[in-house]
Amino acid sequence: MRLQEAFAGGLCRRPLQEAFAGGLCRRPSQETFAGRSRKTQLTPETIVIRLSPRTLRVACVVLLAITATPLTAGPPWISIELPGNPFDQNARDPFLIVHAFHHGEPVEYPVAGTAEGVVNGQRKSIPLTFQKTQRPGAFAVKKQWTDGNVWILAFTVTQAKDDVAGALVTIAADGHASRVETLTKPGEVGRQSPRAIAKRDIDAAMQAAAGAASR
Repeated sequence: MRLQEAFAGGLCRRPLQEAFAGGLCRRPSQETFAGRSRKTQLTPETIVIRLSPRTLRVACVVLLAITATPLTAGPPWISIELPGNPFDQNARDPFLIVHAFHHGEPVEYPVAGTAEGVVNGQRKSIPLTFQKTQRPGAFAVKKQWTDGNVWILAFTVTQAKDDVAGALVTIAADGHASRVETLTKPGEVGRQSPRAIAKRDIDAAMQAAAGAASR
């Protein structure tokens, strides 16, 4: 049966009418159905899929979500450079440098820190200030605590609310750093993942430092 007879007999009329009425396809050239001049086969060029504006918006949102996910997948990381580079023009004589990472890439995630210690028998907590350096994701910290006391410097890098990396630096009474600890927890595939700092971590570090000072 020829294509023209098929349409005339109503065998193919309803599906194509519904497709054209719904705007899914554009009509092929007349000569495709008539077959008078030459035979023209249906090709991708003769049938064009039309998407509504709402469908296009949904597709764009999905595409953005797919492409953006790898950028934030995985935890942040924190590392401490000690001593800091004295030749950095943006941070003269830093005591140490806090580095923020996402995987192996330095990132400008928010950093925060406090100096925790006991002065004259009273617990002290000093918020620390940071200076940007010439390197991405590197933040300089100058000495902001008193001499003659044991201090625990607590630093955090925050990627998201529940996605935090923490590190502790113990400062002995002589003013030198005696220990650097990056806090971790069991992660996927046998790897260690960073974790936030808990009060018990600071308390344990202070007790260990006080015990070391008494020996």
